[in-house]
Amino acid sequence: MLVSPLAMAAPADLDPTVYGKINVTVQNTDEAGDSTTEVKSHHSRFGLKGVAPINDDLSAVYLLEFKVNIDEDSDNIKARNQYVGLRSQKMGELLLGRKDSAFKTSQGKVDRFGDINGDIAGLFASEDRVEESVHYTSPKFGKARFAATYVLEGNSKQSDASDNGASSDAFSLAVSYGDSKWKNGNWYASASYNSEVFGITSYRVTAYGQWNNIQLGAMFQDSESDRDDKEGKDGDGYLVNAGYKYNDWLFKVQYQDTDMALNKKSSAGEAINLGVDYKLAKSTTLYAFGTSFDLEDKENDDEYVGVGIIHLF
Repeated sequence: MLVSPLAMAAPADLDPTVYGKINVTVQNTDEAGDSTTEVKSHHSRFGLKGVAPINDDLSAVYLLEFKVNIDEDSDNIKARNQYVGLRSQKMGELLLGRKDSAFKTSQGKVDRFGDINGDIAGLFASEDRVEESVHYTSPKFGKARFAATYVLEGNSKQSDASDNGASSDAFSLAVSYGDSKWKNGNWYASASYNSEVFGITSYRVTAYGQWNNIQLGAMFQDSESDRDDKEGKDGDGYLVNAGYKYNDWLFKVQYQDTDMALNKKSSAGEAINLGVDYKLAKSTTLYAFGTSFDLEDKENDDEYVGVGIIHLF
């Protein structure tokens, strides 16, 4: 019996890809004057993703990703990005579900201490993963790309913000140029705007690049609250960082300073981050880090020192 090439290819096209990231440290955590030594899971995750061709141009795309709190014995699996949509090489990508906003995604890889305690979400607002949302990403025009997120009124966080004086109509926009992962080029830049997403309006510009063994990055952001219950917490902030790559070692430093109090720390302040990564293999990295937050609204600094391992699969 003859089987068409399309029928033979279909099962492979529909097979999902299993992927994940395990990021665990042994660290000393000092918050609000209380110090403890712990094993800490930093946004470890696993997921399924896939692309199913529909015709020569159009494909269905999907992703189901979950956070795993390896350091907890209950309630240790939580939702992360989860969506389904369509991708066209000519028209771009349209996704429905839960996903990092265009504003958040615009940072690219500028945060040299992302996913651990020095993550920029500690001091910068609008680092949002948005449920009940629609996301569009354009095809590339040369090295440029446009992205947008629209938040539907049914989103519970947006509904809460609108009940407290913010608009129920919320969206974010971003335009980028270059390759955020440095696979096709050595620099990246973006500008983004967040309009009343969860009751916060923000502007952000980001740029980073590498020259030989030296890596440099910077980000500036201005944020203001549209909520009646968070008046006076507006402000701006900046980030600068540098890295030096020597063989399989990466030495890095990052400084953050903001006068906004719309972040996870709920305080203005500054942070200093020092770290070193050692790549054992393409999928496995050992690292050490130290982070200190000097927060205006807290009596004691928050400080973190640790060593850890990241494994990708």
